[in-house]
Amino acid sequence: MPHTQLITVDDVAELFRRYHQQTDAQPTFAELDPTSGDLRASFAPEIGNAVPAAVAHGLRRRYPIPGPHADGANALLSELIPLAQRVTDGFSATWDGNNTIGVLGADALEAEDQILALCQAEFDLGEDNPRALAVWDAWETGADADTDAAVYAITATTTDADLDMIEEHYLTDFRAGMHQSFLIIDRLGDWLRHVRDTRDPDDH
Repeated sequence: MPHTQLITVDDVAELFRRYHQQTDAQPTFAELDPTSGDLRASFAPEIGNAVPAAVAHGLRRRYPIPGPHADGANALLSELIPLAQRVTDGFSATWDGNNTIGVLGADALEAEDQILALCQAEFDLGEDNPRALAVWDAWETGADADTDAAVYAITATTTDADLDMIEEHYLTDFRAGMHQSFLIIDRLGDWLRHVRDTRDPDDH
């Protein structure tokens, strides 16, 4: 049987994704591939309830987790490795007459129940979860367009490329001001474009 191996998350906000015009961020989960032993955290790329066939048929196992930052995801997945190994050890693929599906033995099922319980415990911590990524909405931070324009030298002629660089500096400054590394500002790019688009073209 494959040995469980953790595929780490590197970027602090790698697991956060909210698609344009969507109210909520994409769900996040731990995912185990019992055929390779790979254990990783990811977000659902599909909008709605759609899942890949491999997940629907149990060939890859998903366990919902709250939206963690990178260190939080890696820490949680590290705790799951022994249980994930039991799932892998008890996994088999079989043809059910229509599809190849994943089947778990008794011990693997018990281990999977324990994984789900640990993941649920992370959800139950809510805002007190130190592993959760703090998400601020750019339009609800109390930011002022005139102030931001002055601080970051944003004018009507500032290019999108320049705004992308400003976005990085803005987030760094915001994290420093909040004394918190594990946070992001959702829709920050939209906010900075709003700042630019409301500048007087005659101002330099």
